[in-house]
Amino acid sequence: ADNKLFSKAGYTALDLVNTSNLKVCPYCNRNFIDNTVLLKYIGKGAIKRVIRRTAQLDHFYNKDVHPYLSMSFYNLVPCCGNCNKIKHTNDISLNPYNIVNSDDHITFDISFKGSVTNLKIEPKFNSSEIQKNWDVLGLGELYRNHDNYAKDLITKIYMYNEAYSLGLSSYTSKIGSKVGVPGLTVNDMNRIIFGYHEEADIGKHPLSKLTKDLVSKYKL
Repeated sequence: ADNKLFSKAGYTALDLVNTSNLKVCPYCNRNFIDNTVLLKYIGKGAIKRVIRRTAQLDHFYNKDVHPYLSMSFYNLVPCCGNCNKIKHTNDISLNPYNIVNSDDHITFDISFKGSVTNLKIEPKFNSSEIQKNWDVLGLGELYRNHDNYAKDLITKIYMYNEAYSLGLSSYTSKIGSKVGVPGLTVNDMNRIIFGYHEEADIGKHPLSKLTKDLVSKYKL
């Protein structure tokens, strides 16, 4: 319904998602919400390129309670279907549009439960707003599925230590030329090795907030 209303004004839900520049869900930072291109055969060998959005639009403030906000762009949050379904009409506190620095609200760490092979992700809540979001969306249970990701990341961090990184810098131009990226830098190589791990990258790739916090704390 929202998409039809936007279309009448020459602006669609797909346009809103594109404008946001979000590639992953801002609620969970786990699922891609980018667009999907479909090729439809329309007869006589003709093919029509159709773009479908995987993002859903959540009304941050319940539109039944706040109908005057139902069409406000700032009340429409592109998110994954899982978060939209769980949140539904439940209230959460922190609007992703209001996050300037993610560390002000949450930072991730790890703990070892019983042995070094039993690594667990441990969130530290720096604001009560993000803790409510976390609880309502059930993110604690979901992030338990990523303990192995954190374990692999920590392993890579210790494998690719500072000495290795310094040695790697002399090879970046050579490697870059081979793969067609002559301007390859040490930062590019770090992103390739560890994944997206800068504050500006959090909306680009799943688990980039978790990655940023672990790389920031444990990389030598």
